[in-house]
Amino acid sequence: MLQTRPISDLQSHFPEVEINENIETKLDEADRFAENSDVRYSHEAVFSRLKKHLYG
Repeated sequence: MLQTRPISDLQSHFPEVEINENIETKLDEADRFAENSDVRYSHEAVFSRLKKHLYG
């Protein structure tokens, strides 16, 4: 769910707001995918892949 923010906040923190909205959009997309799929991943499977991606 996207949060409504005042214009002054958007102008002074645009990169931060943009990143947060992109993350929120991706999480919403993942929720919709999960609702329509039987595939499930464990915490370890998800975060080990994330750590490999981030840290090599």
